[in-house]
Amino acid sequence: MNTERKILLRARMLFIENGVSGTQMTEIAQKAGIHRRTLYRYFPTKEHLVCHMQLEITAQLNDYFNRLEGRMVKTTGIDRLEEYFLLIDLNKLKDLIFLTAQFDSHFSGNYPTGEMKKEMDLIETPHTALLYKIICEGQKDGSIRKDVASDKMHQYLNNSFLALLHRILLKESHGSVNMAGQEDLYGLFIRFTKDAYSTRASTNQGSAS
Repeated sequence: MNTERKILLRARMLFIENGVSGTQMTEIAQKAGIHRRTLYRYFPTKEHLVCHMQLEITAQLNDYFNRLEGRMVKTTGIDRLEEYFLLIDLNKLKDLIFLTAQFDSHFSGNYPTGEMKKEMDLIETPHTALLYKIICEGQKDGSIRKDVASDKMHQYLNNSFLALLHRILLKESHGSVNMAGQEDLYGLFIRFTKDAYSTRASTNQGSAS
């Protein structure tokens, strides 16, 4: 294992245990078994290290979400939208989700370098995301409403879903997440999402009025 990878792994462990704000660079160097000067050669500031890890975690989450496509069996966009959320295993993602919440609270939108900002913008572009693909398919097959732009819908659903996961993890005190115990909250989000964006629901509402 090279030094940079060792630093990132030890820092991840400390961030999960103590939070980003509760972890000092000195502790990271000690856990990695290196001198603090060596740590600063790889990451000049704590913000550089956190941002690098955020890029890595975001890419790992995107990869997990995109691999769900191989397990999907539904055919219409709106049914695949529901299936997408139901297939996510929060227990497998709890550490990554916890870290994204830490990053959101640590950063105020400013990144250490312009290059890092460009990398994050590239990773977060919706056009490579499975969720965005499902939305576009649903709008094309007529099962998902078209009066909301696909990129805006993706942004809202993705951000709302991550915020929900942050809340669930907070309630579980970062222990073993029992999704069955969170069925009301989690199920409500999924039902609301399907009802809100289904053309069937909007057609029924129009008929009722």
